[in-house]
Amino acid sequence: MADRHERRGGQRTRLPGAVGALESLGDGDLVTIGGIIGAVQRKYTKRSEPYAQFRLEGLAGGTQVMAFPSIYEAVPGLIEADRIVLVSGRIDLRGRELQIRANEIREPNLGLAAPNPPSRHLEVDLPAEACTPAVLAKVKELLESHPGSAPVQVRFRSSNGVTPVEVGSVRVDPTGALLGELHSLLGVGAARVGDDAP
Repeated sequence: MADRHERRGGQRTRLPGAVGALESLGDGDLVTIGGIIGAVQRKYTKRSEPYAQFRLEGLAGGTQVMAFPSIYEAVPGLIEADRIVLVSGRIDLRGRELQIRANEIREPNLGLAAPNPPSRHLEVDLPAEACTPAVLAKVKELLESHPGSAPVQVRFRSSNGVTPVEVGSVRVDPTGALLGELHSLLGVGAARVGDDAP
């Protein structure tokens, strides 16, 4: 498959392509690739949270993929040997070999007709201790970098209760990639997708 790139947030993003062509990317670059899952290792963090590491194989080679707890718990049934998946994530060159830190793992659309999905919205909870100007700016940046049709509902949580936060007309694509970034920033469970519009 031809090698195609786009720019997002100053970083290079590889659109769906071949596993074997990853060497041209740099540490932290965003990538979306498809392949067949090979060997799978299921592990636990020090807090007993499950995660997985697996080999994603393509025609031109393979690479290791790390699915941390927030990603693994969203799709545990997909991470099985011989499954065909699409993985979106960031290149990690800090170890002995290249690997991908997954932000989303999903089944590819193989052309089968699917029913129209229900209306969805994104819910984001902002814990009081995380509400610094830098964090709020990062949340805004993440929402704007994943445009789509789903409305956003942001809630500020403190000891005084829950307060809705006005976010204007922002609409996003509430995929696992965005959820993974929000979980990394605000904590696991801070963002979720609701099936009915707010």
